Amino acid sequence: MTTAASTDRASTESVDTTVDAQALTLLLRSPALSLSQVLELLDLGDHEFRRLVAEHPPIQHLLELRSRGELERRVEPERRCPTCGERFQPYGGARYCSDTCARAAAIRGRSSGRERPPERLLDKVETKSRR
Repeated sequence: MTTAASTDRASTESVDTTVDAQALTLLLRSPALSLSQVLELLDLGDHEFRRLVAEHPPIQHLLELRSRGELERRVEPERRCPTCGERFQPYGGARYCSDTCARAAAIRGRSSGRERPPERLLDKVETKSRR
C-alpha cells in the first residue's frame, strides 16, 4: 500500500470514528432508547463500541448517567395547532399536529400571501349545530 493511500484510509477512519462518536453521544442522551437499540441503529459491534467509550469521555459520562437512571427526560409543553386548533404534543420543533395541517397551512399561505389566524374546526362544527 502506498503512503498516500494509507494516509487517506487513516483520515477516512478518523472521520468515521468522529461521526460515530457524535451519533452515539446524541442517541445515548435519549432515555427512551435502550443501549442495544442505540448500537443496532448505529450498526456498531461490541469492539467498536468499547473503543469509542474508551476514546471519548462524554460517552463514558452518559453511560454512567444512564446506569444511575439520571438522564433527564425532556417533555415539551403541549401546543395548539395553528391550522386546526387541536392541542398536540410536539415532536422536535413541530409547529403542526399532522402533515395534513402543515400542507393546509402551506396552501393557505400561498393562496393569500400570508398565513391567517387559526380557526378551530370544532368551533365551526359547534356553530353549525347551534343553528
